Amino acid sequence: MKSRSFFVYLGLLAVLLLSVGISSWYSIFARSPLPWLNGGVARTPAAALFVPRQAPLMLSLVVNPEKLEALGLVQTPWGKRRATMKELQQVKTSLLSATGLDYTQQIEPWLGNEISLAVTTLDIDRNPENGVQPGYLLMAEARDATFAKEFLQLAYADQAIAADGGLSFETYKGVNLVIPNTPSQQFSSAIVSKYVLFANDPKVLRSAINTVQVPDLNLSHDPQYMEALETIDRDHIAIAVANLPALSAWIAHDPNPEEPTLEQRLAITIGLHPDGLIAETGLIGDSAPATNPPALDAPVNALHYIPQQAMLTAAGTDLKALWGEATTGLNPNSPLSQILQQAVVAVQDPFGLDLPTDIFEWISGEYALAVVPDADRQNVDWLFVAERKPDVNIDPVIAHFDELAQDKGLSVGRLPLGDRKVTAWTEIDTSDRDDLVQLNADVKGAHISVEGYELFATSVKTLSRAVKASESKSLLDNQAFKTSINQLPTENGGYLFADWQQGSKLFKTQVPILRVVDYVAKPFFNHLNSLTLTSSGSTEDIRRSTLFFSLSPDRLQN
Repeated sequence: MKSRSFFVYLGLLAVLLLSVGISSWYSIFARSPLPWLNGGVARTPAAALFVPRQAPLMLSLVVNPEKLEALGLVQTPWGKRRATMKELQQVKTSLLSATGLDYTQQIEPWLGNEISLAVTTLDIDRNPENGVQPGYLLMAEARDATFAKEFLQLAYADQAIAADGGLSFETYKGVNLVIPNTPSQQFSSAIVSKYVLFANDPKVLRSAINTVQVPDLNLSHDPQYMEALETIDRDHIAIAVANLPALSAWIAHDPNPEEPTLEQRLAITIGLHPDGLIAETGLIGDSAPATNPPALDAPVNALHYIPQQAMLTAAGTDLKALWGEATTGLNPNSPLSQILQQAVVAVQDPFGLDLPTDIFEWISGEYALAVVPDADRQNVDWLFVAERKPDVNIDPVIAHFDELAQDKGLSVGRLPLGDRKVTAWTEIDTSDRDDLVQLNADVKGAHISVEGYELFATSVKTLSRAVKASESKSLLDNQAFKTSINQLPTENGGYLFADWQQGSKLFKTQVPILRVVDYVAKPFFNHLNSLTLTSSGSTEDIRRSTLFFSLSPDRLQN
């Protein structure tokens, strides 16, 4: 296993350890007296002392994983305990097999209440001739540093005997480093105070030692980092902190951030909840500071037109302002920006639209955008709902859409839909069969006006389903959606809802990085029903959001 692959696996340790007891612990929260059931603890990761300020990412689990496991197993029905423990063992084995260490025998006995992993640098030696090699640092708190040293010495002795080249030992600024002599050994290690450090290169260890000895260099003394943590007051079991420009470069395997002067930091805390997990976020370093209170205190009425079966839905108000916020500070070539652009392209290309110019500009009221599966769930359609505001004349906008369709060679016609008329953009061609000419029509898109809203879809059938949803059952009647929004702030800026059960294949196809995350954190995604994101406004240069993961203990994916 390559070093990068190993540390990517290890880097999701916090997420995986959150999920090892999913099949049991959260189902008993309501009747358990344990304090963690209110979310977790108030602790922040002390290991930030070893992490440089410019680090792209740090992930921390701030509770002991064995205690987290025990929280669920104490009251788990006997019939489910074996499956839960098997799932836990699979996680531990897959994560630590590349280290040559046995978690149960060599790590668990001394492990304390914190495990943190950081991407410390985008390229260890900054030498373009030998490729890009990010620096990875794993920091595990020991309950007793002497106890940890004894266990690791035994492990190192066994590895030195088994390894062809053995191990080297180096003293750096008073700290003993253990360095492998062969490529088969994946990590170097050291014990500093009560922390055991593992790194994919000795240079990363030396840098960590320098960083902890000079406060101005480390993350824990960075004002922006401290401000990011102060924005989130919910108790938690895990924390993630990301430098967004550097994180984007790391995802792209690029040694240089595309916006090196931009300072944006995202802090995320993850807490326990009876029905899943709640993540609270704070984005620090907006390029356009402003005071922006939440605009909504209830779901927008546009959601009445979204069918219950929608895989993915975004809804709120003032789409123009939202798009500006979503793209602020992102380089067009960055991976984060490209994810947004992919969604836009999927909607606008069939119609030849420029969404930001042709649509976002005139939507100051409610909107809802959804991905809806067809009847056999083999394909999906896009559905867009926009409120007609009295002060905005959108008739010229609709006429422009029709012109764009005609410019693409599509036929614009009116079709009946109940007692209404639908405008359809249709591709028409002819074919010969048995010496007869056949006329074929393929609808590429359609739109309709209903009760103060404009509806657009990639098929007439989906428009029909949207109209029927408003008359019977819509996404607002979807139990998963209702459960999710009940866990989120009442005052918010709208919702992004993803039904993972039915949409996971599509999401992983459209966003390839999700395939990697799903593979690494499979125990978590095996139990994920849905996720819902909402923004809760901004103050000065801080934007806040909350994300709820709805989890099921009994559902398994293939």
